[in-house]
Order: sequence, then C-alpha cells, then structure tokens
Amino acid sequence: MTESPQPVGNLAGGNAKGVFQGHTVEDNIAIDGDDNVAIIDSTLYLGSDELSAKEKFERGLRCLDHGVPSKAREYLKDALAAGMINPTEVCFHLVLAVFSKRSRRELTAEDHHLLDDIAGKIARWPKDRWTTALQATFQLIGQSEKNADDETAGWRILSGLPPDIREKITRHLELVLSSSVTDALWESTKESARKAQLGNNRTQRAWIFFQPRPAGPRARQPIQPQVFDHTRTIVYSVLGGLAILFLGWLVVSEPALAPIAAYLISIPAAYLGGRAAFDWKYRAGRLAELDRIRQGLVWVNHAPQDGFTDRVRQSFEHYFGKFRPPGVSAERWLEETEGVRHQLSDELAEIYREQRVTVGQINWLIRFLAQDVRDRYTSGQWQAERDAVRVSANTQLTCVGSLGVAAVAALVALYHAVMNAPVQAVIAIVVAAAAGRVAVPGWWTYVSERRRYADDLHEYTKAKTAREIAYQEWARFLRENRPSEAEMEAWLNADRAVLLDRALNVYKLRKSDVVEYSFLLTPARPCQSARARGGPARYSRYNVLLVLVSRDGVREFGTELQFTKATFVGEKRRNYRFDAISSVDVTRRPDQGHSLSLTLTNGPTRPVEIPPPRSGDNAGDLPPIGLSPEELDKQVASIDLDMAGFQHTLHLLEGIAAEGRRWLDRTLTEARRDRWRDDAA
Repeated sequence: MTESPQPVGNLAGGNAKGVFQGHTVEDNIAIDGDDNVAIIDSTLYLGSDELSAKEKFERGLRCLDHGVPSKAREYLKDALAAGMINPTEVCFHLVLAVFSKRSRRELTAEDHHLLDDIAGKIARWPKDRWTTALQATFQLIGQSEKNADDETAGWRILSGLPPDIREKITRHLELVLSSSVTDALWESTKESARKAQLGNNRTQRAWIFFQPRPAGPRARQPIQPQVFDHTRTIVYSVLGGLAILFLGWLVVSEPALAPIAAYLISIPAAYLGGRAAFDWKYRAGRLAELDRIRQGLVWVNHAPQDGFTDRVRQSFEHYFGKFRPPGVSAERWLEETEGVRHQLSDELAEIYREQRVTVGQINWLIRFLAQDVRDRYTSGQWQAERDAVRVSANTQLTCVGSLGVAAVAALVALYHAVMNAPVQAVIAIVVAAAAGRVAVPGWWTYVSERRRYADDLHEYTKAKTAREIAYQEWARFLRENRPSEAEMEAWLNADRAVLLDRALNVYKLRKSDVVEYSFLLTPARPCQSARARGGPARYSRYNVLLVLVSRDGVREFGTELQFTKATFVGEKRRNYRFDAISSVDVTRRPDQGHSLSLTLTNGPTRPVEIPPPRSGDNAGDLPPIGLSPEELDKQVASIDLDMAGFQHTLHLLEGIAAEGRRWLDRTLTEARRDRWRDDAA
C-alpha cells in the first residue's frame, strides 16, 4: 500500500514569497492548454535489456499496478525465463497480467498455452501463499454456469484469500469473473471506489503530477560597462588641467587677495557641484527608465502568435491577473503593471529562449514574479524603490549652490587673469573650454557606466538569489507532493468504478446483467498532460466512453472526467441493437496516433482519436534508454493504447459489428467453459 502523503500546505519559506501559494488546478490548464507533455524525471517501463530477473520482475509489477498489462506480460515472461527464484509469485502476477483489461475472447493461442502450462505445474510446486493464490485464481476463472446454483462459491474462494491478493484478483480479473462473483463483490467494490476516488488528498495533489520539471532559475545578467577611448579622454583632461593651472599662474603672478581667493574657492566648489550634478543626472536617468517601465508605453507585440514569447506574455497576464493587491480589480492591476509585465516577459523570453524549455517549465518563475510585484506594491516597497532613485533636495541644493559659487569665483579669477595677460588668458580659456567639452562627456560615460553596472549587478544578484530560493521551494514541493504512477492509476480505477456504478443505476442494471463492458479514455482538449519517461500519457481532462453489453443490446455512456477535481461533467447516452453497428474502422497513422470510427446503420460515423506520443516526449536531459526514437515512439504508443482501453474496446465493437447477436451467444457459450479448473485443482 502507498503511504498517504501529508496534506499539501504552504511550504514556502520567508524569502520565497510562496511560489505556489494559492495555486489552483486551473492555472496551468488555462495557460498551457495542450501545449506539451510534461516529462517526469524517471523511467518506468522502458530501458536496457541488461536487467536481472529480479529487476524485470519488479518492473513487471510496476507496469501491472500502473495499468499497463501489455508491458507487464513482457517483463514477467522475461523474469520467468531468466530463472526467477520464486516462480509461483511470478506466475500469479503473470496470470493477472494476461487477463488484465481483457475478456476471455481476447486471449491468443499463446495465452491459452501459457495458462495451460502454469495450471499443469501448480500441483508440483511447493505449497506457499502464491500457489494458493494461483489455485484460487484458476478456480475463479474456471467457475462456470453449471455452478450457478451455488452463487456464493466464487465469493467463498475470494473471501478466504489475504486482502492484498484478493484486491489484485478483483481488480485485474474483473472482465472474466463469473456473474455470481461480480454481484457479490460489487457492493464492496463500489464503496471502496468512492473512498479511493478522493483518497490520498487527491484534489490537492493530482494537479501536481502535471507540472513539468522546472527549468533552473535565471536572471538577465547586467550589460558590461561601455568601452570608451581612454587615451583621448586622458589627453584632453591633461590639456584642460594644464590650461586651468596656467590661468591660476596668471592670477597669482600679480598678487591680489580677492582674485587668488576666488581661484582657490572655484576649484573645490566646481568639484562638489560637478559631483552633485553627476548624481542628479544619473538618478534622473534611472528614475526616467523606471517610470518608463512602470508606466508602460504603447506596446506593439511583434512576437509570432502562439510562439514562445507570446505564450510567456499570456502567462504573465494570467498570473498578474490572479495575484493582485486586495481591493484592486484585475483590469486595473493589469493596466498599472503593463510596463513591468512587458519588461519581465521580455527578460524571460530572452534568457529561456531554448528549444528544450517550455512555458510550463518556467510558470513557477512567472508565478513568483507576479506574487513578488504584488507583495512589493502592497508593502509599500514599490514606492520606496522609486523614492530611493529619486534626486534628493540636498543633492539639488548642493549642485546649484556649489556651481553658483564656482561660477562667480571663476569669473572674478578669470577677469583678473585677462587684465594681467589678455592674450595668454584668452588662449588658456579657449583651450580649457575645448578640452572640457571632450573630457567631461568621456569621464561621464566612464563613471556612469561603472555605477550603472554596479547597480545592475546588485539587482541581478538580489534577483538571482530570490529566484534560487523560489526554485528550491518549488522543486521541493513537487518532489514531496507529486503523486506516484500507482496513485494516479488507483484514482483512475476508482473513477472507472464510480462511473460504472452511475451507468448501471441509470440503465437499471445489475452488475451481473452486463456481459461485457469497456472503457475508452481520450484526452479532452484543452488539457494538461504528463508522462513518466517511457510511461503512459496521463491527462487532466478525459473524454470517457463506457460501452455496456447486456443480453438486450449495447449501451453507451459518455462523460467528461475532470481528473484533477475528481468530477464528471455532462452526460451522453446512446442505446442500439447488436445489428445496429454497421462498421468499425481503425487507422494507425505514421505518427503512431490511432483513430477508431464507429458507424451505425441509422447514424453518422463517429471518430475517436487516440493522440500520438508528442514530439519531444522523450527528449530533454534525461539519460538514454537504449532505443531509437522510432522504436521508443512505437512502444510508448502501445502503452498509451493499453492505458486508454483501446484494444479491449476495439475487440468488443469489432466482434459485435462482425457477428451481431451471434457474438453474444458465442460469448455466453465460451463463458461456460471450464478450461483450466480441473488442471488447477
């Protein structure tokens, strides 16, 4: 039994700002649609042939428990051939795999030979719990209509088995157990299904299965400082400095207290005023850039529709609309944060623009950024960041005052210099002005670029650290709460049982009235999808078709299963006679997708699509598993068909279409055969 995980709570630390706090089932469905298949970082069913007998057996058990009996049969046969130490345990599960999701008529000649062989060996094997389970299994399989007078016979056999073995038998042999057994079991089965349907905190955890492996945290690195011509700036700076010194020499050459004092005051005053002016200009530029981003200019989206950048922007719009300050409407918040959203979406589109990264893999970061902007706005930090960049009154006063003093003092000193040596002073003034016109912009570029780089580097480090924390929290949340394949299959089995009970109640049928039935599950677009690498694709929404065959005819019961919510939406019913099915056509496309078309004599053709393995399902940075892409797609497609119930549904409908009422008569006749009971006894 799988241990029940703890209820999902807010695992975000103080610095993480809750990257998944408030996340709901609909979040990624609305954004990703059927964009891609999330690949879970594990390989369940496919791999190298270099496995021991025990490893093959364990993998076969996983396949059987996870609803992929076709692969289970392969692994269990290989484990038996490889000399498994306990063949009775392997054979018991192999018999279950032979019948899982299959009726008697679907067995091949090879299956019959295998069952005959196992039944003939039971008496020669040492007595243990597995030989007892095998004997009971063959008794249940072979219970025929001649035993109908003892309706409790099958139930007595099952009730004498250990609970774990009884659960395995009833789950995998449901399509071949006799009517007396199924009626006796059905009440307890449907009650267990109702409990299991919401077990293990399903509604809080099922959506986590569809979250892809998150892409690592990234932030846009600051642009390196602009390179400029140092030599030219230094030469003109030296030339201007010499001109200023020469003017000072002209001032002191004719000693006078006022000009000398003015000259000495002008230099530090000009320095202080220049520093303040630089800070003023730099801050004004940063503030203008910040306001430009926050206010948002008219935005023209040149990104291709439905491309990566466009999907990133849609995701930002979704999460900013979801995570907004209290009392602020989504429309107003989206309008106020338009510039911020565009700036952040462009950043992520740039740094994650890789073929292997999907929007689903960075939705955790988009959620975090949306929450971060909201939290900074609510706490006042949003305005505080602007205030920190804004030019202070002290800087403005220092700039104006110092430069004013420097200008007055310079005029006094220059007047005295011109009076003492007119020609030399004018030449020095011209040289100083010309040199300053080149040197000052050069030094402005140099200093401002380094300050800009230092500020950007600080912001980058802060952003990267916050995103690292958020990533670790999100990865830990997924790791601790993601449902296992066994849990997903258990929930899906419970859904099937609950839906079957609903259909039986609608049609006023007992379980024993149903000769055969089948479930066909296909994705209901748009939906999320995920698979363990090499495993079956699972979907957040299914179209479910239940086909019930009774002595009176065929009944269809269709609905939509919202898997993450464990709810059924809508209902479609259809009834027809055995001879009403005109044809059943199956098409396998080159992409490994399948299409089943059912045509009735008095109705249109209805196609049912089984999607192919998605492009890139098995790509990424996971290790190779020894199969070519074509072989991998083929095997994965087979697993998907197994999971969807395609083969059993096809066999059922093809048989009815080909034989009509005779199909029912032959099925009932075959059910009376006692093929293995005598050997097993």
